[in-house]
Amino acid sequence: MTYAPGTFAKLESIDGDINKAQLLQAQAEATDGSRKTASLINLAPPPARPLAPSTRRGA
Repeated sequence: MTYAPGTFAKLESIDGDINKAQLLQAQAEATDGSRKTASLINLAPPPARPLAPSTRRGA
C-alpha cells in the first residue's frame, strides 16, 4: 500500500501526512501481521509551470 500526498501538499501540513502514513501502516500490519510493512512519504514540489509563449526562445 502507498499513501502519496496530493500535488499541492505543503511542508506546513507534513504532520497530518505523517499521521496518515502511520495509520495506513498500522492498518496493513493489523491486516497481515506475518508480513513486514514500510511507510514512506514523498513530499515533492509542485510541477513547474510552462513558460508563457512570449518568453520562450525563438518565439
